[in-house]
Amino acid sequence: MTLNLRISSLFLLLLLSIADRTQAFIFNAFTALPALQELAKTQTDTELSIRLEIGSQHENHLLLDGLTLECLQTKAPKSSVCMPGADGPHPQTSSGKREVHFTQLPYYIGMKGKEEVHLEHKAAWEMIWKVDDRQGLLIIGFDNPCKVTRNDQTAQLHPGRLYLSFPIWTQELLDSAQVKKAEAFERRDELVVEKDRFLSEMQATNNLLKKAMLYRDAAEAFEKMDLTGWRWYQWVPDSDGVVPMGNQVLVGQEGTIFSKGFDRFSAKKILGKAMIRPRLVQQMPIQHENMQSKLLP
Repeated sequence: MTLNLRISSLFLLLLLSIADRTQAFIFNAFTALPALQELAKTQTDTELSIRLEIGSQHENHLLLDGLTLECLQTKAPKSSVCMPGADGPHPQTSSGKREVHFTQLPYYIGMKGKEEVHLEHKAAWEMIWKVDDRQGLLIIGFDNPCKVTRNDQTAQLHPGRLYLSFPIWTQELLDSAQVKKAEAFERRDELVVEKDRFLSEMQATNNLLKKAMLYRDAAEAFEKMDLTGWRWYQWVPDSDGVVPMGNQVLVGQEGTIFSKGFDRFSAKKILGKAMIRPRLVQQMPIQHENMQSKLLP
């Protein structure tokens, strides 16, 4: 009887331990970076000039140039577009919706020459950054009320809700990611040489057992390549691939355009790329104070 009670107690403690760890994991997965609000507040009326490239790699792109907008600190009104973070299932990971002001609408060159794209002025922006993420996201949302097409040979932009998503870092986190990227790529290149050597030796031998062992070694080297993390780090830009935005944030020049219908439950669709033109970014000088203590919980 006593033994059964001890076993039951140990089993109960084990379950409680697992539950605590699970709750901690779930909590961290949906907790914002501690410095998120402070980082968002440093974007004092930042102006961005953005080029939109609509279309997949298998079709002719519809190029929209000249979009210039300001990320304001004013809280976005309720009539503004729904945002993935602030209006999504985990709003605590968002900086909250702030207003966007279009200073210049985008245009394209069509059969009639330069034609402007009329966007609805219900735009908003937010930052999304979870506590354990190595980078955050700057998201700008707005409505496109009309179909945009240059001709039958190029991609088309259909009416709907558009979002521009750009990766963001602090200087400290970007520096750290670039160092790890260099290490991951160096190790990957070493393993590529190793893998190729095993495959070359495998093809050169007629011994079936040795062939099998060398194939195993090549497969192991290939697996180790993936474990270096180079596939993720390939998206970390070099220093000339980011532009400063406000006092503390660096934003990647290349982002993603995706759309949804006007219904918040409609499916997400990738439309193309958004490119920030660095020469036309208006911002305050970056203050190189150490933010590392504020980035950690």
